[in-house]
Amino acid sequence: MAVCLHDRRVPRRQTCCCCGRQDHLDFHVADAIWARVVPPELHFGHVCLKCFDRIASAKGVRWAHSLDHMCFVGYSALLDFVVEEARDEL
Repeated sequence: MAVCLHDRRVPRRQTCCCCGRQDHLDFHVADAIWARVVPPELHFGHVCLKCFDRIASAKGVRWAHSLDHMCFVGYSALLDFVVEEARDEL
């Protein structure tokens, strides 16, 4: 399922275990936060940022402070982002 008209399915592109969409954003949070948010059966799969945030919100887990890496993986470019500020809005 394409997210936008410009998106296309690409073999071996990471796909979210929750929503099934191919994701172009990679992120990393502390292992302890990941373990609290993501159900054990999905610990070794990919969970997109949107689903991670949805699950964390439902569980009342504040996670923004733990975000230490994020990047965009496109078709012709890779962009690394520096997290300068992160706030939890729970």
